[in-house]
Amino acid sequence: MRCASCRNDRFTVWRLAWTLLLAAQVLFACLPVVAAQPADATDRILVINSQPYTTEWFNSLNERFVEEINRLQASELKISYEYIDGNIANDPAVAATVIEFLKHKYQWRQFRLIIAVMPSGCKFLLEHGDKFAQGIPQLYVLPSPPQVEKIAVRPNVGIVQSTGNAILGTLRNIKTLLPQVRHLYVVAGVGADDREYMGRARRFLEQEKDLYAQVTYLSGLGTTELLHALSAAPKDSAVMMLTYVANSQGQPMTTSQVLKTVTPLLHIPVFSFYDTVFGSGIVGGNLTSTEAYGETMAAVADRMLSGEERFISMTASTRYMYDWRQLKRWEIPESRLPAERQIRFVEYTVWDRYRWEIMGAILLIALQAVLIGLLLYYRRRQLQLSQELRQINAQLETKVAERTEALTAANEELMAANEEQRALNEQMIAMNETLDDMNHKMATEISDKERMSATLAEANQKLKELDRMKSMFIASMSHELRTPLNSIIGFTGITLQEMSGPLNEEQKDNLSRVKRSANHLLALITDVIDISKIESGRIDSFPQAFFLNELVREAVDTIRAQVEDKGMLLEVSVPADVAMFTDRRRLLQCLINLLSNAMKYSEAGKITVAIRSVNESVEIAVNDTGIGIAEADLPKLFEPFERVKSHLQVKAGGTGLGLYLTKKLVTEVLQGEINVRSVQGEGSTFTIRIPPKVEERRSTQ
Repeated sequence: MRCASCRNDRFTVWRLAWTLLLAAQVLFACLPVVAAQPADATDRILVINSQPYTTEWFNSLNERFVEEINRLQASELKISYEYIDGNIANDPAVAATVIEFLKHKYQWRQFRLIIAVMPSGCKFLLEHGDKFAQGIPQLYVLPSPPQVEKIAVRPNVGIVQSTGNAILGTLRNIKTLLPQVRHLYVVAGVGADDREYMGRARRFLEQEKDLYAQVTYLSGLGTTELLHALSAAPKDSAVMMLTYVANSQGQPMTTSQVLKTVTPLLHIPVFSFYDTVFGSGIVGGNLTSTEAYGETMAAVADRMLSGEERFISMTASTRYMYDWRQLKRWEIPESRLPAERQIRFVEYTVWDRYRWEIMGAILLIALQAVLIGLLLYYRRRQLQLSQELRQINAQLETKVAERTEALTAANEELMAANEEQRALNEQMIAMNETLDDMNHKMATEISDKERMSATLAEANQKLKELDRMKSMFIASMSHELRTPLNSIIGFTGITLQEMSGPLNEEQKDNLSRVKRSANHLLALITDVIDISKIESGRIDSFPQAFFLNELVREAVDTIRAQVEDKGMLLEVSVPADVAMFTDRRRLLQCLINLLSNAMKYSEAGKITVAIRSVNESVEIAVNDTGIGIAEADLPKLFEPFERVKSHLQVKAGGTGLGLYLTKKLVTEVLQGEINVRSVQGEGSTFTIRIPPKVEERRSTQ
């Protein structure tokens, strides 16, 4: 937290700047004029906004007010605006300068109504309005409760308030929707109105101490600081976002800007109390409506402009509104919502949108299936009848043959006379035999096809068994090989540390080679297992939140000693606030692979790591000044067991699986893409582009 003296110094500088600026404007306004100008009698309204710049909230309220007041007055009124910082009312010297400025600025204009918006604006008009606009009707919009008591005793004034307390309603609603919440974070800026709403929330929570076990108030934090503070919040927490006009550095900020930056990266839900931030990542709450405020302002202003001089007080209603996407994100059932509520941004399923079309298609398919079934039944019945007919014909032919034979025996003379007829009969018999031979051959071919189908089925089963045995073999060998390799690496390291006795240089060199070979073999086994998992769809994704600069530092430290041994430079250009939610281990593995390749295929020069954000993705580029890659080799660079042919190939070592595995991890686990640009003899640049946030994925096998 900043010390009080720093804040006072900053406020003193700000006050001096305002005083000089306003004094210059007053001096310019007081210069002699050629002739006195008559007062402008056109209907005019002066609106004083306590925010020093326009915001989405004020613009929405003002648009509705202007539209409605022009409709009620049946004319287009001239409206002037003053954006006065709410802190001015707290400094008499600055306030006096502003009042003098307003007097001279509007000395030729006659206002029929002055409107003050927000508590700080109401405070300025309440304390200083008679000094520059005496006798002019005054309308106060959203004053604080103590201000209402002072305004009510004044003549010819109006007030616009909310029907209910939106802040208190939302604080209670959070507990109804999420009974498990015990820790509440109340967040606001440090502008005058920000402090007013923070004070209201603090008073409500002090009155209702049983709502939450612990309340933390955060004022004026920048988005990075706020994200860091809320990232450490317990899981049983929620955030109440009030208003943000400025942060502790004096920089102007808007609530929508803060919400859109912070809410996508939080692990706890956020609520608020007004509708212009709805859709920026909040769940919802008891929200005030800027349109309702604008309409109510216009109604009161119309009555005051029409000459009604008595005290006028009107209220604008609040309503419970919720973002359907946030309800699903935080698993809040609709049964806990108030009966009178609005749910926006509903995403309908395909079934909800096309229910009747789907049912009609299913019915049509069912009817088609019934028709197809009937056709198949009638076809089968027809085949049965045809077979029965053939059997009857065969029986008839047999009987005819028997009778023919009997007649032949009895009528030898007739048969001799009908030799030609018998020859024809013999031809028919020969044709029948040929037909029988063809039927036999067809039956044999059908049997052969059935045997081939059985053989294919058996081969397919064997392939499945071989795939299962391969997976079992890889799983078994990963354990059987890793265990002794880890022992070799461990005991070799202990021996190299000379814990068991001194070693000569030859022994150290031999043991170092053993350890390097064991580490290389262990890395190769790990790559083969990862590739096997990816190709079989059994690799899992475990996303987690982290900052990218920390991961890059860890990867660079892994190869820094080897790079320095080769006399190369290692440069890193990484922003400090790139937040990620992805599989950290796999991203680190990919980055180390690219850095190792850059080092292996470079004899001198430098390696550069650069990070930048492109649209909604993050790019990680690894550049080297090594041997480069021929254009003909680029298409097969990411294929397994492919290596760049060069004089460094033997020195570099490797199996050609590194880039293949890296591409598989980037595309299938990190949900991104990897590209390469290279000029032979000049160097290469490998670029990974990934989304900053991915969903967790578990294999089902």
